[in-house]
Formats: sequence, C-alpha cells, structure tokens
Amino acid sequence: MDGRLGAMAGRLRPLPEGKCLAGISGGADSVALLLALREAGAEVEAVHVNHGLRGGESDGDEAFVRDLCARLGVPFHAARADLRGRKDENAARDARWACFRECAERTGIRTLALAHHADDQAETFMMRLIRGAGPEGLGCMKPAEERDGILVLRPMLGIRRAEIREALTEAGETWREDRSNEDDRYFRNRVRSRLMPLLEEMTPGAAERIAGAAARIAAENEWAEAAARQYLDAHAGPGWIDGAVGREPEAL
Repeated sequence: MDGRLGAMAGRLRPLPEGKCLAGISGGADSVALLLALREAGAEVEAVHVNHGLRGGESDGDEAFVRDLCARLGVPFHAARADLRGRKDENAARDARWACFRECAERTGIRTLALAHHADDQAETFMMRLIRGAGPEGLGCMKPAEERDGILVLRPMLGIRRAEIREALTEAGETWREDRSNEDDRYFRNRVRSRLMPLLEEMTPGAAERIAGAAARIAAENEWAEAAARQYLDAHAGPGWIDGAVGREPEAL
C-alpha cells in the first residue's frame, strides 16, 4: 500500500507479535488501524462490539465492518454489548471491555490493538487535569499495558486524527460516523469540540504537545513508583515502618 496509509503503517508503535485482535468500530480511526496493521504484516482478526444504542445505525456499523473484513480477508468477530439498562459512557466502556475479554478467551488471542490516537490522548489529559488527577492519571493511555491477562496495544498514539482521515480519503476508503460523538451531554465531546479547538487556535500543535507531556509524565511516574517501592523495601516490613518515612517529601 503506497501513500499516507502505507507511511502510517510504518509509524505504528508498538506492533503486535503474533496474532492480535483489533477493536474495529467502523469509525475512521479503527478502519485506519485495521488497514495499517495489515500493511505492517500483522496477523490480525477484527472484533466489533455492537452497543445497540443507535438502533439501525448501530446495526449498520456492524454490517459495514463485516463487509470491510470480508473484502480484506480478515476474520471477523461480532459481539453485542450488555449495558444492563444503562446508557452512560462508563457503562459502554465496561461492556465493550467485557466483549473484548470474552473474544480473547474464546479465540485464545491474548493481544488486543485499539485505535486511540494523539488527539484522544490530549483530550484524555485535559479531562483528567480538569478533574484534578495526579501523575498516575495524567500519564493517560499507555502504548502497551496488560489488563486481565490481555496485552493491550495502542500503536497510533503518535498519529493525529487529521492525518488518519486524510490517509483514508487519499486511499479511497470510507468509514462510519457516530452521531453520538457530537452530543455535548458527554464531557469528552465538549472537550473535543470546544476546548481543544480553542487551545489549537491559541497555540497550534497544542494537542500533539499535550500528548507528548502525557507520555513523559507516564515515564516519570513509572520511575517514581519504582523508587518508592525500593525505598519501602528498605524502610518498612510486615507490621513496622521506619519513623524516617514521615520526614520524607510528601510525594514519596
């Protein structure tokens, strides 16, 4: 694959080793992820979670991803989310993860690639900053982390939303638009549609720099956690703690 999608495939970090599942919603980001993973030589299978929140549109997303996978020759897995009567973002996220976990258990594929990108990371940082998060929260999404025995990869964290859509358009690929992404009742949508454009207007490239700051905070927090554990190993034990700990900086 030539052009921008081919170049994007070369920027995926980290790449999966062996088979992987990829969460494919049908939106631009996940379509680009699937195409780029294939171009990078990954052995990928798609898993689509139908939340059923938008009626026929949700079913249309599933049909779109099914057809896309058939065209590409990619194994396709569909799942129906159980929201337990709720319709909030947290319920959707938890139900989606339950579907991913079930698919991983059923297929035996313990690596999952997700399509989060640099703009998602910047939005997450600002949401958590507004809520008063500390270093652990401001580290935001990691390129690779383990959850429930599944290795979760986010290989597009270094790629911007606009780049993704430009690459798909150049390649003649289509995608589905989720109208709920325009619903300002959701905090993330307000950050995306109001705050981030303002920051970009004030300082162009803000989203990319914010995403970079999140990565640095994550690395520094990982070091600090390791240093704290090392300190406690030397100054605490079962049933006792050195009085010197109380005189150390609050952060430690």
